[in-house]
Amino acid sequence: MAIGRVKLSDAVIANLEIDGATADLARYQVYENLSKAQLSILNSAKVEFLHKAITKAEIAWAANTALYLLPNGSLYSSAPLFLRFIRLHVDYVNAVSASNQGRIATEYKTAKRIIPFDSIGSTRFPYFNLEFDGLNFYINPTPTDLLASGGWLIYIQRIPDIDSSTDSELDERFENLLVYEATSLSALVDNYRPEISKEFAVKADNERNKFLPTVEK
Repeated sequence: MAIGRVKLSDAVIANLEIDGATADLARYQVYENLSKAQLSILNSAKVEFLHKAITKAEIAWAANTALYLLPNGSLYSSAPLFLRFIRLHVDYVNAVSASNQGRIATEYKTAKRIIPFDSIGSTRFPYFNLEFDGLNFYINPTPTDLLASGGWLIYIQRIPDIDSSTDSELDERFENLLVYEATSLSALVDNYRPEISKEFAVKADNERNKFLPTVEK
């Protein structure tokens, strides 16, 4: 169930101690800051809390091609925009499907690897590399033949921004975090109420910690 835009904006307005007129919503950038808070959540929260934003793109392998675009509006017309990687299912012979999950590729991270990317991986243990330009990824081994749906990219999509006609598609458990973060940001507009911003920044940090993944050491 979506989190209603009116419920969210009313909560921010109450925290800011303003009357909530349309002019004030615009002046203090309430919807814009709710959207910023939503984007921050999508970029940082544990995947298990973001099930409403998880989607997939089917990737067609091209012969002797290792570089593939991440989902964007031009080449993946039916796929929502890519925001954050979850996993990549790979098969070099048969299309990946519900009955054939293929192999889950391992992410290559330069800082943790001594062997060059193009020297590792096999069809049983494929690797991918996102450390290119933020728009593409490499797969290794390189596919040698054309194969429709040779890969399934599972990822967090960019969901619609919150505005005067659009609710948040996030899970309801994020309601407080959205309100606290947006309040903190809106209170700084025109240096309106720095003390309110500071108060709700602390609340936002405490609330955010409930949803953050464990940091790898």
